[in-house]
Amino acid sequence: MKKRTLFIGLILLTAGFFWGFAASHYSVFPYGFAKTIRDEIRVAMGNTPKRLKFLPEKYVFTDTTNRQNVSCAFDDPLVFLAIGQSNAANHLSTFGDVAPSAEAYQFFDGRCFLIEDPVLGATGERGSLWPDFAQRLSKMSGRPVVFLTSAVGGSAIELWVADESSYYARAAKQIELASEAGLTVDFVLWLQGEKDAELDTPQQVYAERLEALIDRFDSDFETGSEPWWIIFQASVCYDFPAGDRDISGAQKAVADRLPRAIAGPNGDRLLERLRSDGCHFNADGKEKVIAELAEIVMGELN
Repeated sequence: MKKRTLFIGLILLTAGFFWGFAASHYSVFPYGFAKTIRDEIRVAMGNTPKRLKFLPEKYVFTDTTNRQNVSCAFDDPLVFLAIGQSNAANHLSTFGDVAPSAEAYQFFDGRCFLIEDPVLGATGERGSLWPDFAQRLSKMSGRPVVFLTSAVGGSAIELWVADESSYYARAAKQIELASEAGLTVDFVLWLQGEKDAELDTPQQVYAERLEALIDRFDSDFETGSEPWWIIFQASVCYDFPAGDRDISGAQKAVADRLPRAIAGPNGDRLLERLRSDGCHFNADGKEKVIAELAEIVMGELN
């Protein structure tokens, strides 16, 4: 009888372990319930993770060698600022096409260039979403498209709102320089959240930080020239193949709540076969993101 009880106990213990692992890995019951209780306690106590570090400036791509310099005197341009983490930077597996005939450009440190990968001002030295997107949108809209890029791989939202953060300051500098060159940002693309899924940032905390970030950026623009924010839903990465509903829920809630915010592409719908390494978009994933984003922007312009 004792052996039978012990055997049943071991089976239940093993089943409980694997169910707990699956619940955490795939965000199924009771993971969400337990996480909600834990998050309420952490928010009430003001206790959030501090496993954060700044990425050194040496990882930001700034090499303008062999880049084709052009005049910044564009006729009615659409200007974008792309910020966030690696999927908004130069960490994708495929490089974008270089199309000299397209009216697709990059602004960086007071100068304008034809846009190509790796984009200037973001981390990494591989491909990005932005050259192919800029070329497509220019053809669809009939207007020049200009990108400012300042995304940082692996960055948590806390580091974007922290006073001591170089991430915000670097992006703000490009906004100021662009303004001096006669370029006003029309859209900010916020593509971030994977790091905060890893850090278990509570939904309420993430939403508050994102709204604080938007308020801070808007303060850098003249009244009446604040840009639209397109907020991607993004939390899928290595340890979260199904994403984190708290992070994506916070992103959607902020996009729905703020008057100059728009829900962007839901990257969390693009699972493993559309990513090169479980985190970064591959060629097919990139195409889906670009196509959806172009339709969203055109919908706002029309």
